[in-house]
Amino acid sequence: MSPPATCGVCSRGDHAVSLLLVYKWWIKWRTTIVVSVAFILGAIFQALLRETKDPLWLVLSIVVGLAGVLAVPIFKDLDSKAEKRLLEAYQTRIHDSLTPLLQLHVQLAEAKDPNQQRKLLQRLLQTCLVAATGAVGDARVRASYYRVQPRAGRRKERLTPEASVGRNDVATSTFEKGTKAGNEVFRRLNVNETTFIRDISELEGSALPGWNKAKKRDYKTFISVPVRGEQSIYGMLTVDSTEVGDLTEYDEMYVRCVGLLLASGIAIATPE
Repeated sequence: MSPPATCGVCSRGDHAVSLLLVYKWWIKWRTTIVVSVAFILGAIFQALLRETKDPLWLVLSIVVGLAGVLAVPIFKDLDSKAEKRLLEAYQTRIHDSLTPLLQLHVQLAEAKDPNQQRKLLQRLLQTCLVAATGAVGDARVRASYYRVQPRAGRRKERLTPEASVGRNDVATSTFEKGTKAGNEVFRRLNVNETTFIRDISELEGSALPGWNKAKKRDYKTFISVPVRGEQSIYGMLTVDSTEVGDLTEYDEMYVRCVGLLLASGIAIATPE
């Protein structure tokens, strides 16, 4: 039997992931590593100096000592500049994501024809989903909108996915009143509560009633925000990602703002 063929693309992808993990590990521990190495080398050079009386070891011990001392402020300055660049990039993504959303919102508010309003509302929904993923700007992220379906016959009120933007996997979960998960989701919508789970593997059932930890999911972190007005509940906006750490508390606040803009657009286009 011939050996199984290997995928060159997968191998390159695994290699890239490994390099990224090594890089992250180095950024986290580089100061400790450099200072420790400088201390060890300094001790070795000092021992060689005492044994040989060669001034070269004195020079080398001074050099590594200075390297160890300067490593802390140098790496701190590099981290500060890196954080500044990340903040600037984040601000740019926020601006680029929100600008078209706000422009559409103005068009919707000015539109008089109901058919035009409905078309603009669909565009607004897609733009909101794109904006919700724009804060992170990563292919692993997905944004989904769940719309409230009213009670019909024997079917209870429920939330069903209406649209998704981001990675190829489409949201399929449904939340129906009368189930633990559905009751909890609707409770959070009723009290206008945002949900941010940094790592679903650390989630306990008591923190999110109805959560099935054994269920296989295609994401590891998520944010859910209500899409609602003062009186009416329209649905729920979620953003999830396949990697823990992709979403933060800052993204939670941003997604909530996107949810409010979507809710106001729905209120304009579908007045009661």
